[in-house]
Amino acid sequence: TWILDHHEVHLMLHANPDGRKRAETGLSWRKNVNNNFCANTNTRGVDLNRNFTFQWNSTGGTGSSGSQCSLTYRGPSAGSEPETRAVEA
Repeated sequence: TWILDHHEVHLMLHANPDGRKRAETGLSWRKNVNNNFCANTNTRGVDLNRNFTFQWNSTGGTGSSGSQCSLTYRGPSAGSEPETRAVEA
């Protein structure tokens, strides 16, 4: 009870259900499935971990990529993905 008495706890069970569905097929999938970026490939989408508005692209591309087909593509702008906006809201 100490944790609950003295801390704020948030549970996020699934913030990327479409990406999870792709991962269940055996692919190493970390992005959402937004087909607007690197369309119709197994590298399409946005890495949601790098799409949050807090310090988005604050390192000038180190740790994330501006290339749509990169596995660490951060998206075209901070919070551009609906999944990211839902978690932040």
